[in-house]
Amino acid sequence: MIAALLELSSSDRSWLILGVLLCLLFELINGFHDSANTIAPLIYSRVLTPLAAVVWSSVWNLVGAIASSGAVAFGIVALLPPTAAGQSPDWWAVAALLLVAIAWNWVTWWRGIPLSSSQTLIGALIGVHWGQLWSEQAWTWQALTVPPLPATVEALLLSPLLGFALAYGLLSLVRSRLQSRLDQLEAPSEQPLSWRVRGSLLLASAGMSLSHGTNDGQKGMGLLLLILATALPDRFATALDQHYLPLGVKAIVALSLAIGTLIGWQRITHTLGEAMGDRPLTTAQALSASTVTTATILTASAWGLPISTTQVLTAGIAGSTLATQTALNRQTIRRLLWTWLITLPIAIGSALLLYSLGRTIGV
Repeated sequence: MIAALLELSSSDRSWLILGVLLCLLFELINGFHDSANTIAPLIYSRVLTPLAAVVWSSVWNLVGAIASSGAVAFGIVALLPPTAAGQSPDWWAVAALLLVAIAWNWVTWWRGIPLSSSQTLIGALIGVHWGQLWSEQAWTWQALTVPPLPATVEALLLSPLLGFALAYGLLSLVRSRLQSRLDQLEAPSEQPLSWRVRGSLLLASAGMSLSHGTNDGQKGMGLLLLILATALPDRFATALDQHYLPLGVKAIVALSLAIGTLIGWQRITHTLGEAMGDRPLTTAQALSASTVTTATILTASAWGLPISTTQVLTAGIAGSTLATQTALNRQTIRRLLWTWLITLPIAIGSALLLYSLGRTIGV
């Protein structure tokens, strides 16, 4: 590995190191941006303390990322294929898409807005793809998309609607059949929960963290393997061609995701736990939204679709809020919807502009 690095030119070596660091930073931010997904239900249902909830989520994120199949990773790779043999690596493509994804994720986290890292990344991938077409004077309507893109975008747009509908339907069904048993779960109180309820929430939270690791962790794995295969084809091109994720690639990305989960969770946790409706998140809402999110993300991971844990859970909490006949916080919902709507065009435009500037400068 060291010998292969030394054989690279100083410019390619510097770009490779920068690309790897940006990829790991993307997963780190992804971790603390999305950590609220599993932490909020545990905290507001009084199952675990904040520290214990963060550790619990981090462990299962790590396990999920390492145990992932690679289907989502190579779904990401298919959207931005590696440089052809004999050509210089297009490092500005890597830098543009990762810088845009990192910057927008950071901004939305700072504002406390639950957002899809997948949506930002896919938008940046589209922007870079269009920038490549423009620089190669291959700008045609047919070339604007690559085959996996429509299904990926459809999954990103439809999965929050699915999460909303399923969480609303599940909690409404349970309320109509087992209303007496839901009284304890829907009323915020200091009374301890039964061991069955605590166990169910812990399992649902573990499943959601596991599914988040298997889906979101693979996005960084696919990008990291793409970067390594582009710069060091003798060592990594075969793994890329055979759709095989080396354990080292899995481990370093999984560790970045787990570390990110340990930090920065408070901002979005507050939004999910207290600002979605007129009252704080109840145990019944937490359980229904977590269950639906886990099932949805695991299904998407099996199909190789990079969807958003954040958006599915957020929509699930909104659906479960309505199912309890509690009004949604219109200001919060308005902020979420506007941010979700503008994320894709902002990511596309920013990546296209950044890539085009980089190619013009020729650094």
